[in-house]
Amino acid sequence: MKIFDRPGFPTAHESASFWPKNLDAQVEFVSVDLIAAEHKQPDFPEKNPSGVLPVLQLEDGTYIAECMAITEYLDHFDDEPTLTGRTPREKAVIHMMQRPAEAEGARCGRPLLPSWHARSRR
Repeated sequence: MKIFDRPGFPTAHESASFWPKNLDAQVEFVSVDLIAAEHKQPDFPEKNPSGVLPVLQLEDGTYIAECMAITEYLDHFDDEPTLTGRTPREKAVIHMMQRPAEAEGARCGRPLLPSWHARSRR
């Protein structure tokens, strides 16, 4: 598998430390130079028509874009999901927090306020 990403982005590179251990040797990171507009080259739309990173390429040629979709796929690789929830409650809380987290993170680049996590544990 390959993950097309930009080093330093808080996406796949940053979350790799949380992946199942058996994935380490199976994932190759491919750097995409955004300044050189590599994501706007003619061959990139087949990976992700929106030109957004990261993009995961599976062995069979399937492409999966968007952080949450990639996380969901990789988290279930060893049938021990830890990032996307094990129980219906955990999954629901994660999905509930996902959109506000993306909006806040993209807007200001800071982690969510601890109050979100505290509310989810009640």
